[in-house]
Amino acid sequence: MPDGVRYYFGAEARLRRAVEDVAMSVFAGWSYEEIATPALDYFALFDRGMGHGEAQRAFRFTDTDGRLLALRPDVTSSVARASATLFATRPRPLRLCYAASVFRQRPRSHAEWRREWTQLGCELIGAAGAAADLETLLITVEVLEQLGLAGRFRITLNHVEIFNGLAAQLALDAAAREEMRQIIDTRNTDALDRFLAARTQSAQTNAAHHPLTRFTGQSDLIAAAR
Repeated sequence: MPDGVRYYFGAEARLRRAVEDVAMSVFAGWSYEEIATPALDYFALFDRGMGHGEAQRAFRFTDTDGRLLALRPDVTSSVARASATLFATRPRPLRLCYAASVFRQRPRSHAEWRREWTQLGCELIGAAGAAADLETLLITVEVLEQLGLAGRFRITLNHVEIFNGLAAQLALDAAAREEMRQIIDTRNTDALDRFLAARTQSAQTNAAHHPLTRFTGQSDLIAAAR
C-alpha cells in the first residue's frame, strides 16, 4: 500500500461512521444542508481558494486536454464556488455541511501523517458578526458534547488580521508572507527570529514580533496581543 493510507475495519470503522453521523445530525438540527463535492477538480480552484502554498500539497495530474487537475485537498474551496455559482440566487445566509475524504501530501517528518482523511465541516455563508460566530461555536460544542467529550475539549480561536497587519507593516511580498505564515503555523521560534532579523533593522521591532509563536492562552492573551 502507498504510504499515508490505511484500512479501517470492525470497531474502528464503526467509530468513524458514528462520529460522522453525530456531526451530520447536529448540522441538520441547525438547518445545514448536506453538499457532496467532486473528489476530482481543477487545481486552479484550490490554488485560489487555499492559497498557493497549501494547494501545492494536493495530488496533481493532467487530463487528456492538458488541464491541471487535483484530488480534492479541501472541501471549503468547492463549497465556496458552489455558493457563488449554483446557489448565486439563493437567499443568504447559506448553511451547507459535508463529510468527505480529502487528499494531501504530507512531509515524512511528521510523527503521524495521512494522505487521506475525512473532513467534517459546516459553512455559514453570507452572515457576519457576533451572531454568526456564536452559531458556529455552539455547533462545535454540541458536536463534541454529543460525542461524549463534555469537559474534555478546548476550542482555539485565531484571527488572521493580526498576521495581515504584521505582514503589511513589514511590507512583505506574497512569497515572504507565505514563508512567515508557515513559520508561525509550525511555531518555529528560531526560524521566525531569523526571518525577522533579515527584514528589520530594529532589535526592538524583533522583540515585539517574537511572541507570535507563543501567543496561546485564554482571554488575558487579548491584552498582550494588543
